[in-house]
Amino acid sequence: LRGVIGLSAWADMTASTPSYDTRQWDAEKCFGDAVNAGVDRKAGQEEAEVYLGRGGIRRHGRDWRVSPFFAPAARLKSMPPVLLHVGDYELILDESVHLHGRME
Repeated sequence: LRGVIGLSAWADMTASTPSYDTRQWDAEKCFGDAVNAGVDRKAGQEEAEVYLGRGGIRRHGRDWRVSPFFAPAARLKSMPPVLLHVGDYELILDESVHLHGRME
C-alpha cells in the first residue's frame, strides 16, 4: 500500500464529533451542510447501524477497523501517506481534521 486518499471520509461511525452540531444546515444564514440538510447526530448513527448491523455501533463503533478516527496513535503514525479531503461545511469535517492532527 503506497498511500490512502479519503474523500469526505466517514471516519467515525459513532458520530461523536462536534461538527454534527456546528455544521447543521441553516437556510436563513445559508451556512452548513446543505447536502445533508436534516441529518443530525442521531441520523448519522442510524446510518452507521444500517452499515454495521443492529447493535453495530455499540459492538464495533470504536473499533479502528470500522472507525479509523479511534485508531491507536502508533497505528496512525505507521500508515503510508494519507490525503484527506473534506469540505468546510460538511457534518463530518471534524473527523478528518482531528484524524489528520493525530497522524502528524
